[in-house]
Amino acid sequence: MSILSRCALLILLLLPFRAAAGAEIPGGTIRMGEGTVAEVLDGTTVRMEDGSIVRLAGLRTPLADVAREALAGLALGRAVELRRAKRDRDWDRHGRTVAHLVREDGLWIQDALLRQGMAQHYSQSDINGLSAELSEAERAARSAKRGLWADPAFQPRDAKLEAAWTDAIGGYHLAVGTVLAAERRRERLYLNFGTDWRRDFTVEIATRDLRRFAGAGLDPLTWQGKRLEVRGWVESYNGPLIRVTHPQQIEFVGD
Repeated sequence: MSILSRCALLILLLLPFRAAAGAEIPGGTIRMGEGTVAEVLDGTTVRMEDGSIVRLAGLRTPLADVAREALAGLALGRAVELRRAKRDRDWDRHGRTVAHLVREDGLWIQDALLRQGMAQHYSQSDINGLSAELSEAERAARSAKRGLWADPAFQPRDAKLEAAWTDAIGGYHLAVGTVLAAERRRERLYLNFGTDWRRDFTVEIATRDLRRFAGAGLDPLTWQGKRLEVRGWVESYNGPLIRVTHPQQIEFVGD
């Protein structure tokens, strides 16, 4: 059975239970409005009864068709409240509203999708206010190997293992490894995870983005020897590289 078939079966069997479980959205978020979900366009986008289009903040859904069905099971025809984290942008470049959806019974839709394993946590530099909570929900699904996390292709890749990146270029992936060197060169800071920066996995942070790390009390130049989990789009630039723009793309692993 393919991963798509396994995930579809998982939804049919477990959706009622998963929909009743999960965390409520944290306090301190800002209310943007309310309405009824009239149509589910894809795994992260809905049309409200008033015709407005809402994209769910903080999610990415690699298994598009399965995620759409999961979202429909959770939200279609339901009254929801639209909320956002403080300082988060509430629109995207296509003019869609970007929000967290909270059902009339208190269910936080993003949290439920992540706990089902139907989505990945996906933060942006200006939409990341609830990243810690979304990451926790994702980890629950990863630990239980629910949904997409049953497929090894979605598991974190070993930053030090060259073979782990042969099919990763152009995709969105998680990497885990220990920083061997942290150095600043011109307008970039580099975290090297291998001994040969010309071919091994690297994280790049532009100098202009370092202010976000400083604001969070973080200094990547001090991370040599730290074990990290990094998420982002993988490029080919002297080996596999992820450009990091904000701290929520990185988590410390272990000690």
